[in-house]
Amino acid sequence: MTIFDRFIRYEWAEFALNVAMQKGDPSQIKPFLIMQGIAPQSGRRTANILSNMWFPKEPLYQRLKEKAVVLLPNLSTNEHLALHWGMSLCIFPIFSQTVKIIGSLSKIQETITKQEVISRILGEYSNQITIKRSIERIIQTLLNWGVLEQRENGFITSSPRIISNTELIEWLFEAVILKSPDRYLPLQDLIRANEIFPFDIQLPILSIYENPSFSIHRDASGEEIIGINYSVILG
Repeated sequence: MTIFDRFIRYEWAEFALNVAMQKGDPSQIKPFLIMQGIAPQSGRRTANILSNMWFPKEPLYQRLKEKAVVLLPNLSTNEHLALHWGMSLCIFPIFSQTVKIIGSLSKIQETITKQEVISRILGEYSNQITIKRSIERIIQTLLNWGVLEQRENGFITSSPRIISNTELIEWLFEAVILKSPDRYLPLQDLIRANEIFPFDIQLPILSIYENPSFSIHRDASGEEIIGINYSVILG
């Protein structure tokens, strides 16, 4: 399992994305970080996270990254967050679990504590020190990315960012499906997914049905299930 165990400033993620867009090499990331004042050892570990995020080895994630790079020139700077978010959901399981819990808690309470999030995840893992450190670094990162706001007794979620770009929304939905264990979800669970809490998604439902990258069917109970059309995704 790839661990998100370092604090990642937003501008560092942007640099890695730009390297990917320019078809550069991930080896460019560490020297950039050292120029930012990071010690070499820490720079190596931070660069590894950014490399995993924007230079994934898994074919489905590579395809997702390639689609992100195609989308990038048509996005506003504020919309870049959705790209970093989607790749992090797929690549880093603890990131995905952490933001899913934050999104869920934010629906029932205003202020959330770090310990609340940690306690809901630790029970699933034996290497608790490593997982706890990862959750702490993720929360620190989310504060820097502007999706959380620090309060004296915890943190709150920031106002959601409106996304109306249909292709970007469908890309983000694809990331949510790909990171799920079975790589399919009830359609309504996808639309209401807690792990995409930073975004106010404005998308006509019809566009999901019309997107050939998605496969939608009904299960035995009649519920609509959405998955990935691999023949389209992988060509």
